[in-house]
Amino acid sequence: MQFLPLWRRAWPLLIALVLLIFLIHRAPAVEIRFKPAETPAPAPSEVAASTPESKVESKVEIPNIVHQVRMFPARNEDDSSPHPTFDYTFANFLSIYSAYLYLKPEVIYIHTNAPPEVIAAERASSNKWTRAIANLPSVQFHYEELPGTRSKTHGTEIHRIEHIADFVRSRVMRKFGGIYMDEDVFALRDFTLLRQTGFKAVVGYQKGNVICNAMYMGMADSHIVQGLDELQDPFFDGGWTTHSVILLTRITRDIAAADSKDEVLVLEQNAFFPLSWEVGDLKTMYGIHDDWDGSEKWQKPADLVPFNLTSYADRVVSQEEVWWPFDTTYSIHGWHSAIKPDVKYVFGDYGEITVEYILARKSYFAKAVYPALQHALDAGTISRD
Repeated sequence: MQFLPLWRRAWPLLIALVLLIFLIHRAPAVEIRFKPAETPAPAPSEVAASTPESKVESKVEIPNIVHQVRMFPARNEDDSSPHPTFDYTFANFLSIYSAYLYLKPEVIYIHTNAPPEVIAAERASSNKWTRAIANLPSVQFHYEELPGTRSKTHGTEIHRIEHIADFVRSRVMRKFGGIYMDEDVFALRDFTLLRQTGFKAVVGYQKGNVICNAMYMGMADSHIVQGLDELQDPFFDGGWTTHSVILLTRITRDIAAADSKDEVLVLEQNAFFPLSWEVGDLKTMYGIHDDWDGSEKWQKPADLVPFNLTSYADRVVSQEEVWWPFDTTYSIHGWHSAIKPDVKYVFGDYGEITVEYILARKSYFAKAVYPALQHALDAGTISRD
């Protein structure tokens, strides 16, 4: 067997190695990337849940419970005279019925210190408005004690029935949470979206850049509700609004600026308290327009769902619709305590808020609350006479 020299056996390998080096040198650079393993896209609900700012899964919801307060002055134990009755007016009925219609609350509490026998009698009252209120399905009378006759902090006397009501409203809101409404506040639309915003309390400005306590809503454990109830006594000095509007404004600004971001939603004036107690505003709200027939001065905007930008732009440019003071309003405060005898002329021949005054729809206020009255008539809850 013949063996070749080592160099002669290795030369084919050497030639192949040289060619490989030459090809690698001449070849263009190639970037090699590795495709990562595909991960299924998260479901929309998972994305929302993982977003810190998301309100989709918020558990914060203000209870759909309405509160009004009707307190009576303290009576001596030896006073044998008949206990005062509620004697509600048509305007009081319209306030409660508007809440019943638009808010559809679980319950409407009327907090009072009237004894049980008086409450029982109101369901058969000779006063048609008291009787209508007492027999609404959602209405429940709830007993509440009077606050003390003097401030525990300063000893200032608490004697005005309006101030007594201030103390009771903050107390029951801290007990139950929900929506507080004065007897002259009228709901114009559903509050569900406000209750479900994720904020623990919702308040609104009145004229003068201050927060009004005639209508506010909150959870029982919200810092707004707790703070107002806790601080009313120390702040009470006998002034008309020191312990209420002024105090609520201070608390709201402190909490909105420095507390948890979900504690309070503050709405502009037109949301809850358009216009005011001033004579000029009362004339705007209640004043009679003899040239109105109930329809020509106001119409609701046409439905925008589904939204079409082209048709909407055409409608705006054509100016075909007349807007009015309460287009963006959730409730109206009637400021009835400001309607003195010398202001009643604004109601014209009607003299005050009556069924006929509302049905005539010759004022902005009448047009706003008319749907609630018509609903009550159609439902047989009340009669026109």
